[in-house]
Amino acid sequence: MAALHSPLRLALAAPAYLALALVARAANAAPQCPIRTRPPALQHPWDEAVDRARSGLAAQRGDCKDVLLDVEGSGARLTFTTLDGRQATRWLEDPSALEPALAALQVTLSIQEQGTLDPRPAPAPAPAASPAHAKERGEPSPPTHLLVHGQAGARLAGSDLMLAPALGAGVALTASDFELGVGAQWEPTYQSLGDRESPSTRLSSLGANIAAGRRNPLGRGRAIVTGVRVSAAILHQEWWLPGTSEAKTEHEGERAQARMGAYAGPIIPVSRATRLRALFEADIDPMHVGATRHGENAAPPLPWWGVSLSLGVESEL
Repeated sequence: MAALHSPLRLALAAPAYLALALVARAANAAPQCPIRTRPPALQHPWDEAVDRARSGLAAQRGDCKDVLLDVEGSGARLTFTTLDGRQATRWLEDPSALEPALAALQVTLSIQEQGTLDPRPAPAPAPAASPAHAKERGEPSPPTHLLVHGQAGARLAGSDLMLAPALGAGVALTASDFELGVGAQWEPTYQSLGDRESPSTRLSSLGANIAAGRRNPLGRGRAIVTGVRVSAAILHQEWWLPGTSEAKTEHEGERAQARMGAYAGPIIPVSRATRLRALFEADIDPMHVGATRHGENAAPPLPWWGVSLSLGVESEL
């Protein structure tokens, strides 16, 4: 009976032994450290690099549980997971860096308890850019810039509607979107557009100013600048009055004038450091609002308000 039971036991145990053998074979066939990729289907040469890396990991049997490769354009982010769950990441610039990175991570993590490595090269510092260009690209503006500018235009002033050419120049210091500058303006001669018999026939002005403004970017290097300006000017007047015998008595003199105003206008880039600048400005003389001529030979009143339009160029130093 015992002899009969031995074949029977072997027959009953055979399926179990066969199942265990198949499981062990499947376990040996499955890779110890699979490489998963995103996207799953890679283009050349990443597909070849992954195939070589899989073969290398199968031969090494190191401390590797899982590898994830996220391909982003020409580079990829490698995430390496050890058997006990520790992880490290590394940025790869090209497919040839995959196998050396895997070998280095296995060595590094074998002596580290945990870590995250991401030696992605830092981007090269960009060259200094103007505040407008920097704003357009979303970069922080350089701390300060020195600008020089010049402009030419015309100024209309006073109740007699006196018109004069206006020339100006200056320098400004910019910080972020703000500017603070000083300048000079010359109005060589005014001509009356109103009453030709006005007692004031000649007027010229030379002044200096302080301006503070802000640039509001519009994209593509363009901006709208707005600000306020305070000026002090010396005006030379020549005028004559009718005499008692129909003759005219001529007079002249210099007078000081203070002007307070605001300006606005577009800024359009011509090159990286040079831009066109058009400005409209309105100002008043708060000390002579509504003034009139006093006395028989007194000087005519200074024009207490004015508006000007100019076109100029600014450049960074």
